[in-house]
Amino acid sequence: MIYIRERAVYDVLKNMIGQDRGFSFLVADDSYILSYPDPGKAGTTIFDTNVFQADKGNAFKETVYDGRRSIIASYPLQGGLRKLGLNWKVISVISDEKLLENVNKIKSYSLLLQIAAIGLTALISLYVSGGIIKPIRRLNQKINRYSGASDTVRPFRNRKDELWVLESSFNEMVVRIGELIERNNEEKDRQREMELIALQAQINPHFLYNTLDAIGWLAKIHKQEEIERMVIALSHFYRLSLHKGDKFISVEEEIGIVKSYVAIEAMRFPQKFEVEYDIAEDILDFKVLKIIVQPLVENAIKHGVSQKRGKGRITVKGYRSGRDLKIEVADDGAGFDVGTLNGTIEPPAYKGGGYGIRNVSERIRLEYGDGYGVEIRSVIGEGTVSVVTVKIKFEQPL
Repeated sequence: MIYIRERAVYDVLKNMIGQDRGFSFLVADDSYILSYPDPGKAGTTIFDTNVFQADKGNAFKETVYDGRRSIIASYPLQGGLRKLGLNWKVISVISDEKLLENVNKIKSYSLLLQIAAIGLTALISLYVSGGIIKPIRRLNQKINRYSGASDTVRPFRNRKDELWVLESSFNEMVVRIGELIERNNEEKDRQREMELIALQAQINPHFLYNTLDAIGWLAKIHKQEEIERMVIALSHFYRLSLHKGDKFISVEEEIGIVKSYVAIEAMRFPQKFEVEYDIAEDILDFKVLKIIVQPLVENAIKHGVSQKRGKGRITVKGYRSGRDLKIEVADDGAGFDVGTLNGTIEPPAYKGGGYGIRNVSERIRLEYGDGYGVEIRSVIGEGTVSVVTVKIKFEQPL
């Protein structure tokens, strides 16, 4: 036999649960009280055992004890006591109100925090939205004030809100910008066409006057068959150059214009120069802007080989370079300082030229875009090379 003082057992049990929340006691065989907060109940028997028995399968249950809602928890002792045949159990009676007191406090604090967060969010939203809406309202007032074609105020129809007004105004602005862009493009096309026509018209009379002057001098001096050949060459030149008003002609026809012009100049300067043609067969049918090579050959004759002693040589070469077409006119004439073409000092590769060459270069640029035109390289005493670069637009004859 082992004697254990009952109060010693109670001292262990009272620390299991805070005294302000409930109490615990020890029973044997579900009814005999071994230890209880009230020493007078130790050794007595529990008659209504159902009050302290949890539901089947649960370790606790909710019930009413001493007129208060309580939670009854039952915990059987295991280990050596079971081996000795002792069916001891610790029963705890916990006040429901005390147990949930902290939970209720947490709920209250949580509710207060939620209310504070909602209030703070509302204040921030009002502040931010005010910063956005005020400028929109000011802009909306200005739009409403100047929305009409005139200076008078014309209110919007079916007004809804500021954003709707801004969206409508933006849509109107986009439509107007589109119309202006389209109108501007049409004006540019018309202007471009007129410039091409004007530049084209400047070339033919310029050459016509020089040729007629040459025919007049030959008629006075020689009165021979050369006049007939010159007139025929001139007729052939204009037949190809006018070409029924077409803007584009084939490379073969462009070279035909050059040959007609060379035939006329050869009569003016007999035994002064010779011309060699090196045109690739695969580019003869390509379409190019007409009268872009003849002014270069004219410059090569007048400012190149005619200024040197002895007989000069001019080479006309045409070839394809990727998607571009290049025609070179080279002479072994006197050459010149390219800086004198426009009165400024230019690098050795100069893009520009005199009246005729600038005319050709500008026509090419207007038709084909930037990056295309005439490039001139010249060395005094050695000769000049003029290169026309155009874009290949048509692979087959038009």
